[in-house]
Amino acid sequence: MHSHNKYSPRFWTLAAFLPLSFQSTVFGQSVTSVDTVSFDHSRTTHHVEAGFNALGAGLTYRYQLFPWLSADALASGSSPGIAMGVTVSPLGMFFVQGIVGTGTYEDAVTVDGPPAFKPTYLYGWIAGTHLPIAPKRTRLYFIFAFGQLKYVQNHYNYNGGGFMIGPPATPLYRTETRVAETISVGLGLSF
Repeated sequence: MHSHNKYSPRFWTLAAFLPLSFQSTVFGQSVTSVDTVSFDHSRTTHHVEAGFNALGAGLTYRYQLFPWLSADALASGSSPGIAMGVTVSPLGMFFVQGIVGTGTYEDAVTVDGPPAFKPTYLYGWIAGTHLPIAPKRTRLYFIFAFGQLKYVQNHYNYNGGGFMIGPPATPLYRTETRVAETISVGLGLSF
């Protein structure tokens, strides 16, 4: 008794190599004729962005290493902070940025509570889009992104503060982490 195979070896060979022929056609396309957004951002070396970045109101500088990867420097003046980052753009105008640096955390301090939270460092991510403004006439683009930052204080005295009625409380320290949601909106220029 022999089994009857519905598909021949020739069918399986064609099925295996057909996607490869489409893939080489897609990779061979000219970026400038198909995607002006990708051309404006990934083919230029320098990008300066002003507005609200992940740290607050400030500036971001991105240096394009590869069409899909840039090294970043972020600075904020509204809530003082500075950070380094890496931006990955897997789908043209969409991006994900990882951030590590220092910054301030807006904390409501109570009179009888522990001392203010002063983070040692922060890390996090934002994801969003770079929307071109008239891509054939200018290299300006609009930024909209959202993400999350984690602020960490290594030596946080969670047993301090409060009214002193008796002897001061024994300092107790721990690593304190606080999370903040962030929105990034601004205007960028590629050159």
